[in-house]
Amino acid sequence: MKERISSIIKSFLTAYALTVTFHLPIQAEHYADRIDFMIASVYELLGTYNFTFILIGILAFFCFEKYRLRRMSGSVYSNVVAAFFSIALLLGNSFYETDSWIYCFGSIVNFIKTAIAFAGYFVMFRVIIDFIFEGLDKARITSEQKHFFSKNAFWKCFGILSAVYLIVLIVSFPGNLCWDIIGQIEQITVEGRGFSQHHPLIHTLIAGGLTQLGENLFGSKEIGLFVYMLVQNFMLITALSATIAVLAKRRVRFGILLCMLLVYCISPIYTNLASTAIKDVPFAAFTIGYMIFYGLLLEEPKRITKPKFIIPFIAVQVGVVLMRNNGLPWIALCGVVAVIYLWRKYNVKERVLSIVTLVAAGILIGKLVTMIVAALLGAKEGGKAEMFSLPMQQTARYLTVYSEELTVEERKGIEGVFGDIEAVSDAYDPNSADPVKALFDNDAPMSDVMNYFKAWFIGLCKHPLIYLEAFGNHVYGWFTPGVTSALRYEIQYEDIQQGMLFPMAEKVVIFIYRFLDLIPGVGLIQNAGFYVWITVLMTAYALKNKNSKVSLMTVPLWGSLIVCIMAPCFFLHPRYALPIIMGVPFILVHGLNAEKKD
Repeated sequence: MKERISSIIKSFLTAYALTVTFHLPIQAEHYADRIDFMIASVYELLGTYNFTFILIGILAFFCFEKYRLRRMSGSVYSNVVAAFFSIALLLGNSFYETDSWIYCFGSIVNFIKTAIAFAGYFVMFRVIIDFIFEGLDKARITSEQKHFFSKNAFWKCFGILSAVYLIVLIVSFPGNLCWDIIGQIEQITVEGRGFSQHHPLIHTLIAGGLTQLGENLFGSKEIGLFVYMLVQNFMLITALSATIAVLAKRRVRFGILLCMLLVYCISPIYTNLASTAIKDVPFAAFTIGYMIFYGLLLEEPKRITKPKFIIPFIAVQVGVVLMRNNGLPWIALCGVVAVIYLWRKYNVKERVLSIVTLVAAGILIGKLVTMIVAALLGAKEGGKAEMFSLPMQQTARYLTVYSEELTVEERKGIEGVFGDIEAVSDAYDPNSADPVKALFDNDAPMSDVMNYFKAWFIGLCKHPLIYLEAFGNHVYGWFTPGVTSALRYEIQYEDIQQGMLFPMAEKVVIFIYRFLDLIPGVGLIQNAGFYVWITVLMTAYALKNKNSKVSLMTVPLWGSLIVCIMAPCFFLHPRYALPIIMGVPFILVHGLNAEKKD
């Protein structure tokens, strides 16, 4: 009987969590007396128990009873993940709608509603996660039966993806644009503009050079940009085809490979970015290649002694470093973790090779190439501000609330790199660090930068909650599947005409992408938070089974998440998360296959 009552309580909590609506805190001064305010607070706390609430409660009750009768018990990992998912949804919703955590902590009533909703989400997610873990334990990943991908998997996938992406690219001729690529192209096409290392120089030379070449040969920048788009798509299609080819060689079942290919073809994020000129696509292609080699090395550590493995692995790392400025620390992090894990498995020679292959060679070659090209072009260095998006957002939010409390030391430290205090406060945009970063003096001496961070630390000690709130508002989009990820850039650039082959086609394409984003499931498979949740689940599953090799395979995904957290914004365009979104399908299947073998 006690267990039945427990299922009823859990069902009520789950229904409450899934139907609760949060509002801004009600104010006592808006009511005639305290009794009216108390009654309104109770109404706000209880909410509305409609048919949806009752239906969800009944369905949840049967699920909890099935869970109980099967005698399933959650592991510590399912409990931790369930708590994380619950917090992510509640805080994410608050930040998404209010740019603050006021829905959760703005009043006693909101806090109580949050606590009840957390309990409901927690018991629901714990059951779901345990069922997922049980399903993964029983899942069949491989099959000895021959199928479509058993032979020539790479070329079959390459041909199919090329056909799909080329259709979208032709309709979008010469290609969709983002602000970054316009600035890169103008470094080549605008006389006297000069070069900057704010964007990766090699990518600038490729994109801008091909665009200029199109104008020189055919009098059309559009043709040049279209040629660049073909090069960009070639990189992405090659990487995606390689993931299926590697898994097909390990006899992964046809249904799984077909699902991966369908995601590559149908998911709006792939086809959209295949028609968008942006450095994140070639970067994602090289990071996918890196994850393939990384996974293969963890699968068989002795590959470190084979030149046929080492040379292309290093080449891929060089590509990662050259395609984005944050590729270097990402490679360093992943490489160091792998070296530490593999250290005891190697002899002295293999340890040296692992350090060279995973940490030194790719980074040094990539950095050397960048330095040589920058010297030849006289390119300016990227600004210091690029590394400080998060602390700058915290400082700006701090100033919007507590600027009157600034000490002389704080004011001097902030003004040393930003100038006017009020300008920083006025420039604060909860969705993007770029306005504040634009005020940062990139020529400031290191002593002024250190004084700024001293002032930042003083503010942290005085008001840690405002810093924590600023952090949450800066990163919530990476952890919340409930937040939309609309990835279509809608930018007009006077020097490059869009929709040349099919006038106004870009309007139709934009409509289609917005429509697809509203379809349940389709919108989810392009959502950054959804793929982060998969990463969390996979890591927890590997840790639960004490399989360190498989958990290590997720390190590149976690490294990419760190890059996302340090990025200037989420802002509904999670292009920084492309290595996670596009890397998860391969890492998930390859990791599960390795789990089954072990």
